[in-house]
Amino acid sequence: TGVGQFESRDRLLAISMRSNNTPFGVGTGAVRTLDGPGPFIQSPANNFPGNDPGNENICVTSGCAFGASLGGSPHQGLDPSSKQSNSWQWNLTTETALWKNSKLEVGWVANRGIHLQNVYDANQIPLANRLTAAQLAVTGGNTASFKPFPYNTSAQMPIWSHTGDSIYHSLQAMYSNKFQNNSMLQVAYTFSKNLGDTTFGYVGTNTVFADNTDHRANRGPVDFDRRHVLSATLIYNLPSLAHSNMLLRQVAGGWESNTIVNYASGNALTVQGSNGLGDGTGTGTTSGLFVNRPLRVYSQPCHLSDAPRDQWLNPKAFTWDGYKLGTFGNSGAGACAGPPVDNVDFAIVKNWKMTERTKLQFRVEMFNVFNHPQFRFNGATLAFNVPGSTSTIPGADGGTYVVDASGAPCKATPSTCVAIKGGGSLVSGSLFGQPQFSSQSGNREIQYAVKLIF
Repeated sequence: TGVGQFESRDRLLAISMRSNNTPFGVGTGAVRTLDGPGPFIQSPANNFPGNDPGNENICVTSGCAFGASLGGSPHQGLDPSSKQSNSWQWNLTTETALWKNSKLEVGWVANRGIHLQNVYDANQIPLANRLTAAQLAVTGGNTASFKPFPYNTSAQMPIWSHTGDSIYHSLQAMYSNKFQNNSMLQVAYTFSKNLGDTTFGYVGTNTVFADNTDHRANRGPVDFDRRHVLSATLIYNLPSLAHSNMLLRQVAGGWESNTIVNYASGNALTVQGSNGLGDGTGTGTTSGLFVNRPLRVYSQPCHLSDAPRDQWLNPKAFTWDGYKLGTFGNSGAGACAGPPVDNVDFAIVKNWKMTERTKLQFRVEMFNVFNHPQFRFNGATLAFNVPGSTSTIPGADGGTYVVDASGAPCKATPSTCVAIKGGGSLVSGSLFGQPQFSSQSGNREIQYAVKLIF
């Protein structure tokens, strides 16, 4: 049994990114040819370069502008009320002997994360204006005027804070047994659940809170949550045949085999949408801080057992049909589990004693014995895309369009739009739900070695 509190050191990224703010960093943009002059001061009439002799005072009377654009908007910030991240950990474990050289350990292990580092967008459109902003976005209109800081050139204003929270509970068990010839079997199993509204992986602008008014919209299984983890190790020593003749003893006696089995259920995945319909949430975060989540069709499973091997997530489990503008989709964080990881490694070793201090060793090692592919996801394959533009009437392919309260197409009168119709199928060429294969960890490897140990 044990209880402890642990402080956490923040990533330095939150500090280094603020160095891009003015006056430390000012963005300047201009076009210059290789053999031409640099950006110059120009008058409203655009008829003279400011560095011509005799024109020093003309800006005072006529006014001038720079031929180069200057950016002085803040990019990042730090919440002054931030507190130190910390966690509480506790466990309760017991063990018992089952029979000779055999024991079982069972424990409850938990972790509570408090004041975890996270990011929110200070320039998110207020809740009361989101529907109006979403209606304007349907026609490609500029929603900047709805933002608290409409003239911020970077559109978003990420603020680093410490309001994240997480809770982890697990049942952990381990069985171990020693038997003949110093052989050993050990099996460990963990059943756990890790919930949170931020991530312990990379905290940055892509993990920003979706809705500043409701942080629980981000709460769910975290991106490294794996519900089941099983690991087994077997070391089996063959008899040494000490009483057999030398030839049999040297050829067949004293071999050692090692087997490692690892299995883990898939990590939690968060399904997101694209910005094809403008910013349907009305929050104005269309350039990277947040892409909306679709609606979850709970009558459909996340994964179909009879689906093609390269299609892990079920596209029919998500839809845009019925999505209400100015809101967030009900497909929560960590809505589905990704592909599991299963791997078996095997090795066999034989030692021959040559002198008192020297021995010759032969070993064969096989990694991923059954050649099972280890799939992984990246952000691009989790985008449940919608068409890039909407139509006033549904297309022949049952495409996506926007409707008013009566269900009639409304793009011609966007102020009456309230929902999305259609969007139950994927855009042509979409890779949604298809995991990427990592060749570095997914191929069988066999290696042989002869070693002289002295």
